[in-house]
Amino acid sequence: LHFDVDCFYAQREEIRDPSLKEKPIGITQKYLVVTTNYKARELGVQKMTNIDEALKQCPELILLPGEDLTPYRDASKSIYKTLARFGTAAERLGMD
Repeated sequence: LHFDVDCFYAQREEIRDPSLKEKPIGITQKYLVVTTNYKARELGVQKMTNIDEALKQCPELILLPGEDLTPYRDASKSIYKTLARFGTAAERLGMD
């Protein structure tokens, strides 16, 4: 089985703050928007876009800092823990 956790960082932020669910959000690291949620993608903002360019494409984009990876690591562990309950061998490829 293949489990694709697309826009992982953005989904984690939407779970933390449900008011973000229908708003365009981008997770930043340094000068880049490293990932976006589906709403932001609909409005033309793609992952790995320069912050200035992303804001030109979508002025209403809500930028959230993603420098501290702790909450994303914790969420990743939770996902793998859930998969392990089903006896599924999980291989990490990358999460954004």
